[in-house]
Amino acid sequence: MCNRRMQGTWNHGRPHYRCRYPSEYAAATERHPKSVYVREAQVVPKLDDWLTTLFDENHLDATIDLLLAGLATTDRDEAVAMAKRSVARCDAKLASYRATLDAGGDPETVAKWMADVAQEQQAAKDALALARSVASAVASASLSAGPTSSAWCARWARPPRC
Repeated sequence: MCNRRMQGTWNHGRPHYRCRYPSEYAAATERHPKSVYVREAQVVPKLDDWLTTLFDENHLDATIDLLLAGLATTDRDEAVAMAKRSVARCDAKLASYRATLDAGGDPETVAKWMADVAQEQQAAKDALALARSVASAVASASLSAGPTSSAWCARWARPPRC
């Protein structure tokens, strides 16, 4: 009806999915009931059928490629971005501490602060290097993901045949 994501909820002791359309939305009463409930038992068999087709012989390679592509772009990019932000925060702290020292701050105190941040910065740089190496490995695996990697994944995605 509205293409919004439904929420899982319990209704009368059974799992359901619910879509609540707030009354303050424009034209809410014309297009969408206030609440829509769908029993999970009605959804799961169709969902299972769909998932089964994604992992059948005809679709397995494409499904694995999509899963690898999603992993490659989402997790690795976020890990690299987080590590870069940590390094930048450390750089900003060190610049601030140098300014404090230049302004006449206590050298011993500032040196302790700088030592702490230097350790934090090294950890952030190590995390960045690791995130980049993982990103590189995942990217190269995605680029070379042909029959060999799909066959390897398929071996683990399905029970063996007898």
